[in-house]
Amino acid sequence: MIQAVSLLLFIWGLLPSCVAQEHRPQVFFRGHLLADAYMDSPSGQLHYQAIGDPALPALVLIHGSPGDATAWEKLLENSVLLDHFFVLLIDRPPYGETTLAGGSLSDQSAQLADFMDKHCRPCGLVGHSYGGALALQMGVDYPKQVQVILSIAGTIAAPYQKARWYNYIAKYSPLRWVLPKDFKASNQEMWSLHNDLRALEQQLKTMTAPVYLYQGGKDILVKPQSAAYVDALLPNSKKIYRPDKNHFVIWTDIPDLNTLFMALKEEVNW
Repeated sequence: MIQAVSLLLFIWGLLPSCVAQEHRPQVFFRGHLLADAYMDSPSGQLHYQAIGDPALPALVLIHGSPGDATAWEKLLENSVLLDHFFVLLIDRPPYGETTLAGGSLSDQSAQLADFMDKHCRPCGLVGHSYGGALALQMGVDYPKQVQVILSIAGTIAAPYQKARWYNYIAKYSPLRWVLPKDFKASNQEMWSLHNDLRALEQQLKTMTAPVYLYQGGKDILVKPQSAAYVDALLPNSKKIYRPDKNHFVIWTDIPDLNTLFMALKEEVNW
């Protein structure tokens, strides 16, 4: 049992975005201020950050599970994003400074409606890991506002997204009483993800935005077959398979992603 708990925490510890960090005012990346913003609603508050030139096309970055907007900081510093996009980074519900309830993919998408109305006219969505699945849900829910979607190592294929042994430990063992809030939220959403994706599958054929599916062959958290499975369900998609890449490419393989970011901008009439 001790070994199982240790491995569980190790797996979560692999993700730099796992632990919510305190807000750091006056943070700059490549000369641009990373500005905090908040949107209030009767059900809670959404925290997000904006950086770059607002006259450029808007690109929303959606982190994985667990995590927060800080997951993208290395990408901001070392990629071409700020040269070509106005970048928005959300603390998706219920992570970071966001107090919205979270829940299923469709619940989270609905909680982002005001944000989409304000900033996506239209915008692109980039999601890593669980964020890739949420980006697909948002593409279905906001077809007139989403211009293009990029899923990076996304937990997007229902057949391969079932509760794992460590999810059972976090749900049923005494560990559940001591897990940090974000870990509890992560376990809950990963527990329901299979059913969420099955529901989403029925809607994917209505997707109007082009979708790019980036997947590495050495991913230890997402089955490499995931991108191919979802590619077959979408009307307009492109699978980018990298046999030598892992799950953590947003931190380890930024040059490869730079090429893809440029392809997105060039292929879509933004």
